[in-house]
Amino acid sequence: METPSSYPLSAICGISHLGDDLLQNIIGKLPAQSFASAACVNRSWNVVCARVLSRPVIASAISLNSSLPEVVGKVLSGPIRPHFAILCICPAFDVDEAHRRITHKLGSKTPLITCDAGGIIGRDALSNQFNEGQDAQSEFRFISRRLTADLRLLRLLFKISLEQCLFVEEGIQPHVLEKPRLNLFWSETLSSSSTSRSVMFPYHDDDEVVDPADYKGISLTVGYVPGLEVNVIPLMYAEEGQSSDKFVMDIRDYAASKSGYTSPEAIFMFGDSQADMKPVIEKLDYALPEQTIIAGNESCRFRCSSMDNSSSSSVSQSAWKIDFHFAVGAGATAVGPTYRVVSAKLRNREYTTWLTAKREGENEALDGEQILDDLLNIDMEAGDPIFNYDLYIGVAKRRKYSIGAEKVKAVTSLSYHPVQQGDEQYLYVRGLDIKTGDSFRFYLSNPRFALRQCDTVSENMRRIRHKEMMGGFLFSCCGRGSTFFGRPNVDSLPILNNFPSIPLAGMFCGAEIGRGPLIAAHSGPEQDQDLARTCLHVYSSIYVLMSCNQPSCRP
Repeated sequence: METPSSYPLSAICGISHLGDDLLQNIIGKLPAQSFASAACVNRSWNVVCARVLSRPVIASAISLNSSLPEVVGKVLSGPIRPHFAILCICPAFDVDEAHRRITHKLGSKTPLITCDAGGIIGRDALSNQFNEGQDAQSEFRFISRRLTADLRLLRLLFKISLEQCLFVEEGIQPHVLEKPRLNLFWSETLSSSSTSRSVMFPYHDDDEVVDPADYKGISLTVGYVPGLEVNVIPLMYAEEGQSSDKFVMDIRDYAASKSGYTSPEAIFMFGDSQADMKPVIEKLDYALPEQTIIAGNESCRFRCSSMDNSSSSSVSQSAWKIDFHFAVGAGATAVGPTYRVVSAKLRNREYTTWLTAKREGENEALDGEQILDDLLNIDMEAGDPIFNYDLYIGVAKRRKYSIGAEKVKAVTSLSYHPVQQGDEQYLYVRGLDIKTGDSFRFYLSNPRFALRQCDTVSENMRRIRHKEMMGGFLFSCCGRGSTFFGRPNVDSLPILNNFPSIPLAGMFCGAEIGRGPLIAAHSGPEQDQDLARTCLHVYSSIYVLMSCNQPSCRP
């Protein structure tokens, strides 16, 4: 491609006689790279380019062929200056190679996140068809959880124990059925150390085709957001507690240096699948005001590139005001009585807690089997067996937090823990930080409830249809999608029904981050309940919309 300096002088002189309106119409059709060159021709062209790119822009595309040229060509097909970018790839690809290639395309000064996910959500770069594509391995893990749930139901219904064994024929030593264990998706999230194969990225040359049944593609989202400062702030693990404190203070300091406020408008978080992000997310919830939106993917592989602060100035002045809108589409329902933890044995190496508990208002301590027996008496919708649903406990935790030398403050949060099994001694759950005195209830994944929640989110979005939306982001649980609902593209419907033309970028997550509203905790009389917030969800979809207000008319 010729650079502006290589054009013949006569051509430049001819173009200079074009009217501003015609020139603006021509420049407005240029792809991003040519648009950037046009802005450097002279001062008058730069002014015209500024008029063309006068409002915030989000561009997003997916490729089920896993073609990087396809998505880059689509998102950079029009005038845009990348202020940030998010590249999402399927877990089979090499995340380092993907990050290197997209950095080469967009430049090292663009704040950039490259992450893997269990599936991508968006419009195809070639066909413009909308698709919620899940990785085949993620769908297999979901089916595996269903089979394990059936085994757990078998255990509870028939009370399999040493006295009730399976015999092949009379006189043969009994075969004791091994205690079933629930396969947990996030404990199996693919990482660089656990993948069986790592495919170089892109997997194919431009003329090759990847079977979409095996590799559910890639997605790229690029944003131009004048008036907002965007950067990547990494969290490096050090001694427990100190690293999360520094992370919060880094966010506060960066926000203050750019805007004068100590909290950002929104945070998109991406957590390493080998690290426990719950303490970090809970401390962010404590430290930042309720207006700050937090969303993201808690369990993935990722790489990031941040903008050099030394070359970054304060937030640019813009007549546009960008607002964020947040919603949670829950997919798990609370069932059964409230329990109070009597004993909690933490097993750090296995990342597991062994519990005994008592029903709220009673004194008898119950073992795992007795606690799970309570669920057999619960009638689910359409008569489905209770253990056709994935099972969690939602624990209301009141903990004390502080940052540095700040005053300690008690905060109540609701945290979900997958149930592994129950026996005559304990209830075994995944995760730590459960203490004696904490209260909990059981939560079940429920597609019918999730559908109603999608309708509620859609109704709430209908109330803001008058706003000028520039784009949306969706972080959905890997357990959802077409396998969960029985039909495709359900998670995206609230946005598609209300804002069908805006760019929508989404991913299926190992664990979805979403700073939900304060709700009543489940312990104690309703009027005396503490307010709790859930920041790390299960079987939910997290929606973030960005709108921009029109510039005010000036005399």
